Amino acid sequence: MLHSIRLARVAFAAVFFTTVLPSAGASAARLIVGESRATFGSPVIDPAVDSEATFQVENSPNADTETFVLGEPGPNSTPNRLSFSGQPFSSATQQPFSIGQLTYLNGQTFEGTHVSSVPLGISLNFSQPFQGQRNFGYDFTFDFTPNADPANSADNLFVSENPASQTLAIQEESFSLELLGFSDDDGNTFARSFQIPEDQSIRSELFARVKPVSVDVAFPIETPPDRPTEIPEPTILSGLLVLGIAMRLRRSVD
Repeated sequence: MLHSIRLARVAFAAVFFTTVLPSAGASAARLIVGESRATFGSPVIDPAVDSEATFQVENSPNADTETFVLGEPGPNSTPNRLSFSGQPFSSATQQPFSIGQLTYLNGQTFEGTHVSSVPLGISLNFSQPFQGQRNFGYDFTFDFTPNADPANSADNLFVSENPASQTLAIQEESFSLELLGFSDDDGNTFARSFQIPEDQSIRSELFARVKPVSVDVAFPIETPPDRPTEIPEPTILSGLLVLGIAMRLRRSVD
């Protein structure tokens, strides 16, 4: 009798583990390694507003920073400078990580020498766990305020919405690569607009994240429309099979 009770307990444990505990097939965290680069595109100019638009693109000697310079500076000031510095990155999946730093210096510049907006293309070059490149883009829009009132002369910089996420295929697994946005508090909050007083600057980091993509596979079940059939879950079937084997063993022992 004691032996049959043990068999019954084993059968119950098998049913419990197959029906209650989560599957062990969850994706393990992976290390994502690579580096980022950025390139400014052609700006948008409104000739009716900025008939004397002045701009140029500068590259740093090591090619990791690109700067968009715009506006004719006034006395004792500088042009406006919008820069993005790429950088190496290394992070586990599902963890936000910084892919570069945005800097904007607001100089005192003459009206009519600006641009309306400028695009920024960002490329992420991966070296681990696969080698490849993914490209994203933002648009930066400028809102310049006349300097008639020094107390209310701060200019504004607006950032377009985050681009759509992209899919990464890593060793037969699918991952989603998304840009989370610009943050000045280590990725806790994100901003799409900045207000910068004259002759001052702001800095903000761009964060990204790679996370597994869950795929739900649905198997259609053909049943007559007047007599729907309920199909037990596979885990329940395996549990009942173990329980049936245990009951047979118990009868043979008795």
